[in-house]
Amino acid sequence: CDLGDGIIVNGSGELKPVLLERSRETGKDTITISRVIWEGDLTAVIDGETEIQLNEFALASVLMQINHGKGREFSRMHLDSMTVMFLGETMTVDDATLISQLFDTSAMDIDSIPNSSKSLSALTESDMKRLVYDQGPFLFRFLINEVMESQRGNHTHDYPCGANAVIQNVEDQTTRIDNTWNSCDLNSSGMFMDGSFSLEGNFDEELFSITIEVTLTMGGGIPKVTIRRMEWSLEGAKQPFPAQVRIFGKIYGEADERTFSFDLIVDD
Repeated sequence: CDLGDGIIVNGSGELKPVLLERSRETGKDTITISRVIWEGDLTAVIDGETEIQLNEFALASVLMQINHGKGREFSRMHLDSMTVMFLGETMTVDDATLISQLFDTSAMDIDSIPNSSKSLSALTESDMKRLVYDQGPFLFRFLINEVMESQRGNHTHDYPCGANAVIQNVEDQTTRIDNTWNSCDLNSSGMFMDGSFSLEGNFDEELFSITIEVTLTMGGGIPKVTIRRMEWSLEGAKQPFPAQVRIFGKIYGEADERTFSFDLIVDD
């Protein structure tokens, strides 16, 4: 990752919060995470010469304020400023463009990470999380938008990279979307989807779930894989945020399968 200003970071690891405390003062919700810990090896190369190696670092005393708006919508968290202490030195970070520098996907395509077998076994845990945290919620929102507009009846949408047909079943009040996409990255995330697939779901007070029946190739931010079915469920969403939820399900490839189950704290 090129962080700008001549800093290149290489490595892999996991970022996770420790201890969530919640309070309500002066009519506003606040939460404090005692620490956010990175675990994993990182090497930072500065101006092509200096190397700094890390295997753990922590963010301490993270405070977030949740603003309740109309319909109890939550404002998205954003960074005002951050004070960093490193090797006894303190510095302030407030670069508003850092995220776009970190996650530039403009040069990516479906073949960015080759995988000749297209097997699911090529997916690391980080790849699985990107697929589950990124494409799962995107497809969920994609479907729920059409469910909420069921009064439109059957209709179609055309995109530069493909099309879909929305089918409303009046008898059982369900919605299905039949998609034909050609290397689509509709949410500009660097995750490309290519093929024909149907999307259906079930939504109740305790569990949101979607099922994707596919002949689908996915790639870009993950090794290129072929999927014939994906089951994705979100448990615990119907509660006041921030909260801990569980995302679980199963992915079926052409010759192998992968299950997943992740617990995470969400604030929006």
